[in-house]
Amino acid sequence: MPPFACATEAAPLPSSATNCANNSSADHYISSERRISFLGIEFDNVDMMDAVRRCEDLSHSNDFHYIMTPNVDHVVTMHSEQVHAKSFRQAEKAATIRLCDSRIIALLARFSGIRLPTVPGSDLTAELLRKVIRPGHRVAIVGGDEALLRRLREQRPYVIFLQHVPPMGVLQDKTAQDAICRFVESADADFVFLAIGAPQSEVVARAITCAGQARGLGLCVGASLAFFTGQLRRAPRALQVMHLEWLFRLLSEPRRLWHRYVVKGPRIFRIWWQYQNAARHGRPAI
Repeated sequence: MPPFACATEAAPLPSSATNCANNSSADHYISSERRISFLGIEFDNVDMMDAVRRCEDLSHSNDFHYIMTPNVDHVVTMHSEQVHAKSFRQAEKAATIRLCDSRIIALLARFSGIRLPTVPGSDLTAELLRKVIRPGHRVAIVGGDEALLRRLREQRPYVIFLQHVPPMGVLQDKTAQDAICRFVESADADFVFLAIGAPQSEVVARAITCAGQARGLGLCVGASLAFFTGQLRRAPRALQVMHLEWLFRLLSEPRRLWHRYVVKGPRIFRIWWQYQNAARHGRPAI
């Protein structure tokens, strides 16, 4: 594989890419005893404090690691017949840490007799930017716009922010994926925030890991940076606790999010019901 090439879902993994093939590097940071299997995902059983500490540790690594924060949309996509469902599942399995982003998923887990802690990606992003990322740290941003970069530099003036804004359609554009890889590799950043949506953020994060040329910690953050800088307003805490953050976002951006929350999101209940039936009859879980 050329020095800056990214692995795509159609390309075979290089034999040296053990991080992608079996995620063995993650074993140094999360033991299998601390994972909770639910809806086909091996979630890491950690709270916010532990997650922040592990993020700080991973940011010092000479290898590239990334964190996924699966939510309802992620789970539904992984269980769908969409073209990129397989590559999304591969990206999930290659992540060093998987944190439950969704209070809805945590609630369904509770109905199944499972205690699944939630570590929302937006909260984790804010904690890192406020408490872990310090003056002199290098932070790479993939996605966003000039206004986002300007606000980050205003709010954290002594942090070195670098940005790459890829074109639309990254998931189908290998040239764009390669460009992201080259940017992350050359940035030599402690933290890499991938803010280009799912599943493209996760698929590209896996590709960066497979290429084996980058270092630091990648986080697939969605709109988290926009919430942190104030570009987007996040749901009030009361609505978050009531499991209604999705409704606030839907009402805030109905044209963009109606399909995600009204059509796609409710499929999580069918997936959960299938999981329940499988467990009840002693069949392998989803």
